[in-house]
Amino acid sequence: MKTILVILLGTFTFFGCYADSKNGYTYGIPSDQLSTYLFFFVVPNLDFNQFCPPTEQIPILEPGTYSRYMAAGDTFIFDNRARFTQTAPAGETRFFTFTIQESPGQNIKLTSPACGDSSYESPSYGDSGLSGQMETVYIELRTPPFSAKRSSFFTKLKAVSVSGNISITTPTAADPENAH
Repeated sequence: MKTILVILLGTFTFFGCYADSKNGYTYGIPSDQLSTYLFFFVVPNLDFNQFCPPTEQIPILEPGTYSRYMAAGDTFIFDNRARFTQTAPAGETRFFTFTIQESPGQNIKLTSPACGDSSYESPSYGDSGLSGQMETVYIELRTPPFSAKRSSFFTKLKAVSVSGNISITTPTAADPENAH
């Protein structure tokens, strides 16, 4: 999708510059202003990694207990980078425990995307797969710094079916080492 966006943006800019090259405007916008905007604001936000969601565009849950309305298809992200203890070696994994109360008929999935060339998402442990349940699930995440593949560095909470209010408790820190 982002590749298509870049192609469309490039085509828009090229034909706009070509059509108005005599007066220095691209579709009524000064060409130098448009190129500066593209260079500093659009290009840095393009992530050609098709399997990782753009984290700046999805709401992030901070540690704590929340009551949220989630429609089927809604997604939240829990980012673990700030929650590891400094004693964990780089590249090591730790477990994080979440408590989720689903609405009747609703199914919430907690996964960790393996970004890069794969659409695989690591599932959480302890999820019954049933709807409308009070579930305590845990997921394994990596300690920073992260590899180029960026796998297992955040969790994605997604409402798979039915809309409704959920209650979720997100962890403030990793679980103790031998908890699972």
